[in-house]
Amino acid sequence: MKRRVDNFHPTEADDITLQLPLRYGDVIMTAYVIFQGEITNPEDYEAYKPLAGASVESHGGKYLVRGGKFISLEGEAPSSRTVILEFDSMEAASGWYESSDYAVAKPIRQNASEGSLYIIES
Repeated sequence: MKRRVDNFHPTEADDITLQLPLRYGDVIMTAYVIFQGEITNPEDYEAYKPLAGASVESHGGKYLVRGGKFISLEGEAPSSRTVILEFDSMEAASGWYESSDYAVAKPIRQNASEGSLYIIES
């Protein structure tokens, strides 16, 4: 979700962290971490999920998609597992990926699956 600084007016209830300086008209970009792949070791992947979930939450992220049914509309069907995480910014998403929290879970996922993991801004 794109929010323009000139018409984004946070209140005390908003949980936000802004990097300064912001200028009038700057755009705050949401970032998404996307995993698309195949689970090669389901037992280990199940051990990964709670560790990853706790690290995502502690870095302000949230899950938007965790697997689920899909319909392929064009081209090749996607991998069997798609996970989409949302973070407030590219910096927040990168910070989560490089964090000591996720460092515990990351090798478990890498050994339990094959696929692509990337960050994209919106």
